[in-house]
Parts: sequence; structure tokens; C-alpha cells
Amino acid sequence: MKYECSNESQSSTFTLKNYKELTDEQKYLVSNEYKEKCLSILSASDLVDIILLGPTLELEPSNKNTPFILKNLKLNPHLNLTFTRDQQIVTNNGLVICNMGSEQRKQETEIMKHVFKKLNYKIIGEIKEPGTVEGGDFFAGGNDLCFIGEGLRTNMNGIEQMFDQDLFGTRRVAVVHDKYDLNQQRMHLDTVFNICSRNSCVMLETIMGESSKLKRTVTEYVRNKYTNEYDISRENIEFSKYVSDEGYKIIKATNEQQEKYGINFLNLGDSNLITVDESTSRSLIKSKMIKGNIDLIDYNAFVKMYGSVHCCSQVLSRECNYDD
Repeated sequence: MKYECSNESQSSTFTLKNYKELTDEQKYLVSNEYKEKCLSILSASDLVDIILLGPTLELEPSNKNTPFILKNLKLNPHLNLTFTRDQQIVTNNGLVICNMGSEQRKQETEIMKHVFKKLNYKIIGEIKEPGTVEGGDFFAGGNDLCFIGEGLRTNMNGIEQMFDQDLFGTRRVAVVHDKYDLNQQRMHLDTVFNICSRNSCVMLETIMGESSKLKRTVTEYVRNKYTNEYDISRENIEFSKYVSDEGYKIIKATNEQQEKYGINFLNLGDSNLITVDESTSRSLIKSKMIKGNIDLIDYNAFVKMYGSVHCCSQVLSRECNYDD
């Protein structure tokens, strides 16, 4: 039979013929009490390693030399935890813990929730199954508007949970639907769109236009001032048209720039940008729409992991310097 002994963060699996046949010493060695004793003497860096590696031990009892024989050691590493954009989002109302659309990344939210509690950050909401939301699909657009993508990683159930719990904190919410593309290369909204400043943005040119086979469409929701519920005000609007109507000048990005994660830059505020692709940086400069600094850095190691500086960062507080 298989005996599982688990706590909140780790589980250990012991393959035994019969748990009742264990000696008192063996039962103690597979108990939570013993595991907690072992963990209590480890350094902080050792504990972090255990969390990131996610080890599972498979043991068999032994009557010779040692109480148990290690039969197998399995690791379930959190390889994508470096992409800290996705486990949570920070709206105008505060910090929301997401529920990841990728099964491999599900436990990352539990890790980050523990981190934020230790840092005394207030968590205002949490997305539950069957809803999914990932931070790469969310953009704040000022005091009045925010954007959230719906597609491969974020579903409408998760977005509806945010509406129901009043987590967005803006009067208007633009839900950007990816219905026709659904490609892993463009899995999040921040892989095809990014905001440079209040009146400029970058967008992948191949998703633009009514005739595009990869187009995104927008459903806009507006809070009803009498009921505080969100109602649909406009729908099925082509994304680039919606953004243009909002006053954004669009800087077009090519497929090659997108594949190099040029769109996935980090806006530090006041259009001060950290970028990773030289070609995209030149396009931003040539547009003459960027009034801040553009700092190009070598981020190739992370780009090879299919992410960039926007993916590897998270905003914990935000100030709006303009009114909508």
C-alpha cells in the first residue's frame, strides 16, 4: 500500500506493505512532528531550496542498518516562479491572488500568498476554481479603466469572480478576448500589447484590424452607479480600434519583435522603460512618443525561458498622475 504523510507545503509518500507493522521509531520518522523538527534547524536558504524543488520521498521500511530505505526521490520544481507577474495582480483596489491556468504552476500562488502574508501585504481577494486568472493578462490603465485578457490562461469565470468581488477598482473594465489565436507564443495580453504612457502603447501588428485572423475583440463593462454591478456597455470591438478610441497612439511591433519579447518591456512610470530587444527599442525611439528614458538591457537568459522583464516583475503599489 502507499502511505502519504503531508502538511500544507510538502508531501512525502511511503510505499509500505502495512503501516501498522511499522515500529514506533519508523512511525515517528514519517510523522509531521519529525519533519517539523528537521525543518526547524534548516537555514532560510535551505528552506527556500526545498520549496522551489518540491521533493517527494518514496521509502520502504528496513530491518537492517537504517529504519528506511530510500527507493525514489522525485522533484517537482517550480521552474516558472521567476515569472512573478502571473501569480497575482495589483488592481486599483489592491492585491489579488490568482489561480493559474497552467496546471504545472498551480502551487506558485500558495507560495506567493505566504510571501505576501509575511510581508504584511493585505490580500483583498483570491480566484478559485474553476476560474483562472494570470497576471500577464492584466493592465492598469489609470483611475477609470483597466484591461484584462481572456484566452489561454485567463477564463471568463475568473474575470466574473473579480467582478462579483469588486476587485478591479475602476469604473470601466475592458475584457480583451483572444478567440481566434490561442497560441502559446502569445498566451498573455502582455505578449501582444503594452502601455508606454498615458497616450501611447505598443501592439503586435498582426492582431490589428477587423480582417486579421488573429484579432482580439473587446467587451467593455461599466460599473452601474446605482447597483455597483458591472454591465456591458460595448462589445465585439476590434482591439486596436478600442485602444485608439481611448486616445492611445499605437506603435506597431512586428512578429520578429514579438518573438524576441520586445513588447514585454517594463514601464517604470512617466514612460521610463526597460527593454530587452534592440529593434523594438529603436521603434519606440523613432515613434517620438516616448518622453522618458529607454534602457536596453541584456535579458537573453530569461527570454530563452519564454518571458521577459514585464513577466519577471510585479507592481505592489501604483500612483496615478492623471485623471480620467
